[in-house]
Amino acid sequence: ELCYITGRIDRTENGGKQPMEDMCQLTERLTEHKYKGSYEQIAKAILRLQIPKGIGKGRAMKNKTSVEILLVKAELSGIPEKRLLKSRNLGTVDLIWPRTGIARKSASRQMVFKLGKADFTGEEWAKRILYREEIEGKCGIAVSISEPVTMQKLRKFAKLTAKAIIKEGADIVQSAMVGYGDIAAAPIDALATMVGEAEAPKPIAQGIVDFTDLPAEGEEILVTVPLKRPTLGTAMGQLTLLVRG
Repeated sequence: ELCYITGRIDRTENGGKQPMEDMCQLTERLTEHKYKGSYEQIAKAILRLQIPKGIGKGRAMKNKTSVEILLVKAELSGIPEKRLLKSRNLGTVDLIWPRTGIARKSASRQMVFKLGKADFTGEEWAKRILYREEIEGKCGIAVSISEPVTMQKLRKFAKLTAKAIIKEGADIVQSAMVGYGDIAAAPIDALATMVGEAEAPKPIAQGIVDFTDLPAEGEEILVTVPLKRPTLGTAMGQLTLLVRG
C-alpha cells in the first residue's frame, strides 16, 4: 500500500506548539468538520470578507443586526371545507440572502390547522423559534405550506432528513436543518429529491416578501407574508411572524 507521511508544521524544533488557525469560524464550519474544507474555500472566504481599500482599519464592511424570528399564526382559505376542520401540514420558512455568502436558509415544521387557522402563541419559545440569525441590510422571507400530510409521512421525512445530514455533513446543515418543533424535516424542495416527486408533499400556499425594516435591539415587529396558490396566484391566506431585535 502507498502512504504519505509528512512532518508536523504546528510544532517548533524544541517541541513547542505553533499557533494555527483552522478557519472554521471564518468559513462557518463546525470544528469537527475542519478537515472537510480546502485552501480554495478559505481563499474565497478571505476575499469575500476582507475590508476593501479606502475603508479605515476596524471599520466593518456592513452592519449586522441580530434577530430572532418566531411563528405567530397562520391562516388558510380557499381549500375544501373537510380539510379546514383539522389538518396537519408541513410549513417551510426561508431566509433569502440574510447576509453575504449565505444565499438561503430554511426551517420547517409541522403546522396543525383547525378551521383553517393555526395559532402558535401558546407554544413554548423553543417550538416557535425558527431562526436566531444575523442579518445584513435587506433580505427576503419566503413561505411554503404543503398539502395535509399524515404523521406516518412526517416521521418518514424526518428520518430521511436526518440520514441526509449525517451522510452529507456540515455543508447541507444550513439549508436542511430546521427550527426545533414537532418534526425535523427538510424544506419541501429537498424532500421531493429525497423521496421522489410522487411521495413528496405538494405546496398549496406560497408567498414571499422583502424584509427591510429590521428591529432595533429590544424591539419587536410583526411581519405578515401573504400566501397564494402556486401557478394560479389566487389568495390563500397569510403567515404572521414575530421578529425580535
